Amino acid sequence: MTLHLANSTARRIFLARQGLCDPPGAALSNDGLLDLIRRIGFVQVDSISTVERAHNMILFSRNQTFRPAQLTKLLEEDRALFEHWTHDASIIPTEFYPYWKHFFLRKDAHIRARWTKWRGEDYDSAFGETLAHITENGPVMARDMKADDHKSGGWWQWHPNKTALEYYWQTG
Repeated sequence: MTLHLANSTARRIFLARQGLCDPPGAALSNDGLLDLIRRIGFVQVDSISTVERAHNMILFSRNQTFRPAQLTKLLEEDRALFEHWTHDASIIPTEFYPYWKHFFLRKDAHIRARWTKWRGEDYDSAFGETLAHITENGPVMARDMKADDHKSGGWWQWHPNKTALEYYWQTG
């Protein structure tokens, strides 16, 4: 049996699924924000800020009471969200993490083959040290890690800890 939808019904479904039918000024709790992100599936992250960062604009367009600190809390404190790739860098509900596991496994095999050619056999020399540092100190940025005698050689000339952080991020 084929289901027929009127164009107006299809438009309402699409707009509701994208979080564009809710009252824009209704109070938005952190739980409400998480529900909104679940409904739309993910929010694309963009560090460029001409007016405001894209993910903040996306969420503000759904509810004008949204504040960036709410997203930061859900991502960094509550860990209700994680950052990874969809079609681009995105913030995704943590409960969706299991659906990414197959991607992480494929990415692991791909990276190991590619990085061995690109970085050499010892590309993973700092993986254990980096993971121990994260376990002991919590989340870190590449600049927080010891760079040894590494001299910057450009955008892709990563020091061993940066390589480890990229690997762990890309493989979950």
